[in-house]
Amino acid sequence: MNKKEIEIKIQISDNQLNLFKDWLEKEAEFKGDLEVVDYYLDNPDSSFFFSCDKGYKDVFQFIRVRMTGKGDFICYKNRHIDEDGSTLFCDELETRVADG
Repeated sequence: MNKKEIEIKIQISDNQLNLFKDWLEKEAEFKGDLEVVDYYLDNPDSSFFFSCDKGYKDVFQFIRVRMTGKGDFICYKNRHIDEDGSTLFCDELETRVADG
């Protein structure tokens, strides 16, 4: 069976965050911390990174190597944006590698 991970990001108020934390304490079980080190790779001939209108670095696609205590992974991510530049969704291809 193919599994698909869906990540949803929303903005919430401080009050909503506190309610969510209270709910997690009652309904969820903490499974521990995981230390993660990410390396973002760039193409020197055609950079993925650019300066956006707001004055900071941005990226629509990237290649990342993630190293964790549970294994290392390489990932390609491609953001799909609307005409205002807001992210609609991302394609993400990730696979385990023997040594990050």
